[in-house]
Amino acid sequence: MKKLFYLFVLILIPFFFTACEKDDFNNNIITEQITDDIILLVDNVIIATDKISDSKGETVLANTCPIIRVHHPDTALFPRTIVINFGTNCRDSIGNVRTGRIITVVSAPRNLVGTKISTRFDKYSYNGIKFEGGKQMIVKKVTDTQITLLVRFKIKLTFPDGRIVQRIGETIKIVKK
Repeated sequence: MKKLFYLFVLILIPFFFTACEKDDFNNNIITEQITDDIILLVDNVIIATDKISDSKGETVLANTCPIIRVHHPDTALFPRTIVINFGTNCRDSIGNVRTGRIITVVSAPRNLVGTKISTRFDKYSYNGIKFEGGKQMIVKKVTDTQITLLVRFKIKLTFPDGRIVQRIGETIKIVKK
């Protein structure tokens, strides 16, 4: 009887670990896709704000869903605070629903070593997935063709079914200038 029990346990253990690994793998893929989408959105807005050269105070880049505002001191262009406001129900062209705000502070032009770009979430959700935490990028190296960034992130996603996925880490990102 004990042999049968041990045999049964040995057969079932791989299934439990496979299921856990599959869930972790699926969570990582979903998390990666969503965070990549948000990073791309924020990067595109930062690039768009680079074109603001003379305006001081507040500039509205988009007045529809989402509303994108750029705030900076009246006497200087930096630091800039970029607020991407999705309100309470902002649906994109493929049906994704976003709410809340993504707030990014850019300390200086992106092409200067030492510039810090910090992003945080304010009651932000994407298709019901709640985001907490944020990321910070620091410009480490600038050449004629590329910018090297140190990216630190701490992001917590809470899914509608209660699952929680957290990503904490640091990476190097190289972008074309």
